[in-house]
Amino acid sequence: MVSGLYYFPTALASDLFWTRAIVKTDTPDRWKWLKREFNAYPYPSIKKSPHIRSMYDWINDYKTPASFGHQDAFEAAAEKEPFCLVLEWLDEPLSKLDPAIYRHNPAFMAALFEGMLGGVKDIGTAGLIWTAGEDGYNKADLQPLAMRAPEVFNGWGCFHTSNVWSIGTTVLCWLKQYILGPHDNKLGSLFDEAWCMAKIIRLFEKYKGTMPGPPEDAKRVKKTIHKLAYDLLTQPDDGDEYSMHVPARPFDEVVPKLDISPEVEAMLRRFFVLDHNARPTAQELLQSFEFCKLKAAAQLSAQKLSSEESSRYLS
Repeated sequence: MVSGLYYFPTALASDLFWTRAIVKTDTPDRWKWLKREFNAYPYPSIKKSPHIRSMYDWINDYKTPASFGHQDAFEAAAEKEPFCLVLEWLDEPLSKLDPAIYRHNPAFMAALFEGMLGGVKDIGTAGLIWTAGEDGYNKADLQPLAMRAPEVFNGWGCFHTSNVWSIGTTVLCWLKQYILGPHDNKLGSLFDEAWCMAKIIRLFEKYKGTMPGPPEDAKRVKKTIHKLAYDLLTQPDDGDEYSMHVPARPFDEVVPKLDISPEVEAMLRRFFVLDHNARPTAQELLQSFEFCKLKAAAQLSAQKLSSEESSRYLS
């Protein structure tokens, strides 16, 4: 992904201007995901959403190996004319913002939740999930490991409420890195999924109930990973270099280390329902008591700041 200036034509041929844009591409074997993103933009709820960055254009046509006589010809064409999307410029991703600066700003936190939930709501209105597949999509484990919902790990599929879970985990991991994910797994990548599931179980089962297991018709590997996750939680902290102990703590013990307001804590807790059928939708969270309390705190903070500025001006 690269940034640069894009010559953007408007409805009037004489009214042209330069605007900053992101040019996004990927390796040819992953173009199918880029194409899925491309196909999502014509949906009205996505095209008009203030929470989803606009697609300005695309560069070069989408190609597949089937369009060419052999793989070498496809790879040569892909290197010469890669399929790209031209997307609206965003100044900073969340990962570049220091949580120490923003975590106590209720206006920022309210805007963060509203923007992310609003985007997922608009995608859900189109009957899609964040990955631009249909709700319930179950052909691949699409979410990153640290943000992956329990039902995706267990083989039920990826749903609208799976995207809701990933918003909660994104904010959680921004506030404190490495709470979730396989970064501290010393057993090798084959154990990554079970390791991540074990962290979810340790964090949330104590106050959110038991995590539903894989469906009856799930692949054997899913059932094995689910069992292994629980087995890992029985391992002692022996300090060995290749210890099977998962260093995760219950969420109630993690919260004080997040250094967040009661309003943000209450909002964050609403995301982590282990059963996706009982987890609230994006719309329900935007209309929730907890989000209203967070917005009220943001408004009160803004009024206090305005009053302080007025006092300094008058003095």
